[in-house]
Amino acid sequence: MKRLPLLFFLFYSILGYAQKQNSVRNDKAFMVLSDLNLYAIDTQTGKIVWVTENDSLFAGPVLADSTIYVRTARNKIYGYHVHSGKKVWESQLTSPYQNQTPYVNLFTNFNSLVIRDGLIYGAFQRKDHLERFGYNNTNFSILAIDISNGQIRWSYEMSPRSYDGTTKDYIPLGHPQFHRNALYIETSLGFLALDASTGNKLWEIDFPYSEIGGPKPAGYQDYIIMSRQNYSSDLTSGIEAYDAQTGRKFWENKQIDNGSTIEIADTILYVGDGAGYLFALELTTGKLIWKVKVPGKHISISIDHERIYVIGDKLSLYSKIDGTLQWQIEDKDFDFYNLPTLANEVLYLVGSDAFHAIDALTGRRKWSTTFKPHTISISQYPLIIDLNNKGYYPSSSPMKYIK
Repeated sequence: MKRLPLLFFLFYSILGYAQKQNSVRNDKAFMVLSDLNLYAIDTQTGKIVWVTENDSLFAGPVLADSTIYVRTARNKIYGYHVHSGKKVWESQLTSPYQNQTPYVNLFTNFNSLVIRDGLIYGAFQRKDHLERFGYNNTNFSILAIDISNGQIRWSYEMSPRSYDGTTKDYIPLGHPQFHRNALYIETSLGFLALDASTGNKLWEIDFPYSEIGGPKPAGYQDYIIMSRQNYSSDLTSGIEAYDAQTGRKFWENKQIDNGSTIEIADTILYVGDGAGYLFALELTTGKLIWKVKVPGKHISISIDHERIYVIGDKLSLYSKIDGTLQWQIEDKDFDFYNLPTLANEVLYLVGSDAFHAIDALTGRRKWSTTFKPHTISISQYPLIIDLNNKGYYPSSSPMKYIK
């Protein structure tokens, strides 16, 4: 009888080890490729675990409660179980306006989703206006969709506006971005802040003769940081900081031309620009701390602890303290447009033809999975899942700062 405790101990030790090993094998990366299917890839081996078929997917994915949500090319959002790939959720978006006219999705740069506290947020186009006016003169809506029933919780309607007697389209240019309880959206006419619970407008900045463009806004404490590029005669551009609650401008820095990615850590702002420079700025003032030249004209960045990962013509690691280069590797498949995702000391990188896993400390390649030529280019925001179904997102992802 005295042996029973020892036997139970050994049994549960072996069972716990087996469960741990199984959990590791269940870690997956998710991405939508240009064949419009969702792929689940084992992050330990790079092998495909499962793939959807003929669902015409094109945007996302985002994670909540073991379900991956992805937009379709028409008027739905699908949810797939992370382990099986089985479709477990579906939403048919119907407008409360214009006699219940459905919404449609387009292959555009504002197609990503944001998910938090049981609601999915996204920018959608009304089908009635698309059919009547075409793409260049139409209405859009920012929607909050309830995960529990797939119904629209609230809708913020965007209609064309008139400036100096000229009608200008009022459309979302970027992905909705969360900070605290507000939703921030770049638009063709400026910058919009909405209450995430109600859809009510908190504040808006009008830039009727300019485009914001560049990186998605980043939030930290009372600050919202964005990149502005002006196409008017003065051609002004730079990084600007605003009060997240009121929209009042704190400061601007015009040293940075066509910022490509914004990251914030410990009150330091890190920005890559269109001339191939990496900047570190004081968050509260916008003053320059340091800058370094990096390989490539356009770059994207990701940060972790004391490190900054930069992808341009090469993939490089720099110190956050002073910008010192740590290591650097080159691969023609790397593309600054496809942003690196950092999870558990591994960089996951989508290229033009392959998916790569690289040791974040040493720069050594762990594995690469090659797909058919040019089938991988559609997914700018791959997502990594850890043991507890936690999502890891790349720099500038709409989900990056959601806690």
